[in-house]
Amino acid sequence: QNVSWLRQQTSLPICVGFGISRPEHVRMIAPVADGVIVGSAFVRRIAEIPAKDRNVVIEEIRQFARSLLAAMPASNVPHS
Repeated sequence: QNVSWLRQQTSLPICVGFGISRPEHVRMIAPVADGVIVGSAFVRRIAEIPAKDRNVVIEEIRQFARSLLAAMPASNVPHS
């Protein structure tokens, strides 16, 4: 509802973030937003990883990021 109102006010891309921390959250928000913001989810995830080996942490975060990205429609995913 708020995103719909905001779309009427601007032509800029709209990203939503606050409480977005799981793929199912991304799937819910993706149809109405141009992107999602998940910064706190990454911080929490890093804190929860028992192993502090740098490579283990990087791989865990990579897998987490991929799970969130997979929940986004292809039209919302930037291409490099």
